[in-house]
Amino acid sequence: MDAPKTRTCQKCRQELSEDRFVKSPCKFFPGRRSYICTNCLERMVKQDNLNEVDALCRYLDLPFDIDRYTFCFKNNPDHALTAYFNTLLDEHYAAISWADENERWRLARESQTLDEEVEVLSEAKTRQLKKTWSGAYSREDLNFLDNYYNRIIATQNVSTPILQEYARDLCEVELQIKKILRGELAGADIKKLMDARDNIIKIAHFEATNAKNAADFESIGELMVYFGKKGWHPNWHIEPQDSVDFCMQNIQTYLRRLVSNEGNFADQVEDKRAHYNMTERLENLENEAAAEPIPIEYEGDFDDLADRD
Repeated sequence: MDAPKTRTCQKCRQELSEDRFVKSPCKFFPGRRSYICTNCLERMVKQDNLNEVDALCRYLDLPFDIDRYTFCFKNNPDHALTAYFNTLLDEHYAAISWADENERWRLARESQTLDEEVEVLSEAKTRQLKKTWSGAYSREDLNFLDNYYNRIIATQNVSTPILQEYARDLCEVELQIKKILRGELAGADIKKLMDARDNIIKIAHFEATNAKNAADFESIGELMVYFGKKGWHPNWHIEPQDSVDFCMQNIQTYLRRLVSNEGNFADQVEDKRAHYNMTERLENLENEAAAEPIPIEYEGDFDDLADRD
């Protein structure tokens, strides 16, 4: 019977069995295994730091499944790496590299579905939403309420605590209406709920005519308030613009709308300019006339003036 293969760990310098070294698909590792044993890796990497674990997986060219790793860490925080590396022996990960898994998480971040992909993050978000709304709602209901409320905040003028409460009430009423239409609530009075929804919209002025977008600002102050409430952040993967470019674009849109809505705006500017030039010329003529002495001419005889004296 052949003796088990061993290799020396480059960190602790111990001669260990080959199965104590993580398998890696990277061709730069001799024997397709890590130089450092798993025990040393667990001491070198902070297992509660996802960035460090991700960096290790990138080094080993192993997929970093955040959801699976957080599950392993929750059940065995002292040896989470060992447990996670054992799960990678599953055929599901056989053909997946670090780059493939990283691309999946990048797409999840761009589509804002990361909380749904990672169970731990999803549970934390659900706990927070239950504090905001109610523990009686399901996760699906809480996500609907949160998304609907954020859309109201982004498009309507919700600047006071009272308006915020109206916005939350509107979200909950809308959720009940949706459930009735789907047949999930039997015997509920949908007309009463729809009347309540219409009353909230009228009282809080949550109407289409009051919706805010990039072309509806009447001053730079409103633009800045909207920008602060929206909390816009550029996605550097697909959007090269920064916040200054975003502000300049909205200012240009506002000025363009201002000019286009005034059909005789250019004529008014020209008339004002001509009036100003005319006023300036008249003032110059008056100043010149006041500066020159006026000659006095006498058409009579100077002797007559002497006789009068």
